[in-house]
Amino acid sequence: MRWILNGFGVAVAVGIVAGVLASCGPSSSPSNLASGAPAASDGPSGAPASRADNLAASSADSPDIADRLGSQAFLANDYAGAMREYRSAADRGFAHSQYEIGALYDGGLGVAQDYAQAMHWYRLAAAQGDADAQGNIGSLYDAGSGVPVDHAQAAHWYRLAADQGNASAQFNLGMSYALGQGVAQDMGQARSWISKAAAQGMKQAKDWLAQHPK
Repeated sequence: MRWILNGFGVAVAVGIVAGVLASCGPSSSPSNLASGAPAASDGPSGAPASRADNLAASSADSPDIADRLGSQAFLANDYAGAMREYRSAADRGFAHSQYEIGALYDGGLGVAQDYAQAMHWYRLAAAQGDADAQGNIGSLYDAGSGVPVDHAQAAHWYRLAADQGNASAQFNLGMSYALGQGVAQDMGQARSWISKAAAQGMKQAKDWLAQHPK
């Protein structure tokens, strides 16, 4: 069973944006608030710079802001806008944006579905330790999406993400042990990993434990 992580973490990123915007004064920008820098100066015409202008400038200067704006666009179903902002940050090595671009390609959101591109961007993020990307690489191997089915590789990537506390990867790794896919079947290991996912509130994990009592 494949549990893809597309969009996980987006709500947190957008919440940061929303919180910053809510606290902004007429000429404050997220990057100013985050860095403690003074409020943005007036625009070239002498008129106060707009919040949109400040955000655009911040996005150009900071991959973190570009990533947050990408998340905001994603939740507004503006996938083209999300891709534009994420790509701006991803090209500067921002791991979360690299992961989100992979997720857009994986899900065919705003772009043609392309598992090879999804894998490319996931790998860039995974190389920086992004657990969501690591888990999704495992999912691609498990499903044979854009790569040959390889349950051993799937279990390897799930383990990397699970060790970082990623609930979906913990569940998927547990299922790998339960089914004996890519690892030797071991119901003790299955229960251990799925219990970790359940402890984080994952419904599928709780359901599995209820259906497989000791």
